[in-house]
Amino acid sequence: MLEVGINSYITLKEANEYFNTRLNNEAWLSLDENKKIASLIQASQIIDSKNFIGQKADSSQLLKFPRKNVIYDGAILPSNEVPRAIKQAVCELAIHLISNDVTAPNDLGQFEKVKLGPLEIQTQDNLSQNNIIQTLPPLVDALLKAFTYTQTRLYHG
Repeated sequence: MLEVGINSYITLKEANEYFNTRLNNEAWLSLDENKKIASLIQASQIIDSKNFIGQKADSSQLLKFPRKNVIYDGAILPSNEVPRAIKQAVCELAIHLISNDVTAPNDLGQFEKVKLGPLEIQTQDNLSQNNIIQTLPPLVDALLKAFTYTQTRLYHG
């Protein structure tokens, strides 16, 4: 059961409205309601594993948003709502999850470095949370970037 603030950042109605205005929405529109709900919950859980700037608005809340002390696009975000970009990221990750199993183990996960002749690959598994997801889709990454800690930008709240 999808519950905003408990296991999802977005309602099924909001997600359906988002996808009704998005190109290449056929995969979403063809899903039954239960699969849509499952993908929204899983996308929210994956996004919730990130390290976000600021602090939870209420220490007893289950999800990491809403947050306080977050500056986005030059303004302090309201601490009583989930930013639109986070909801969009959930939708984009949800549709990605429909055809991609991001929980499948990474075959290189057991290695820090693999070298074959002149080719060398340095894995980043030790940077990911429990190796659950190695790479987010580029749009999801872009939507989340302003809210997450990076190596070059740290915010104190």
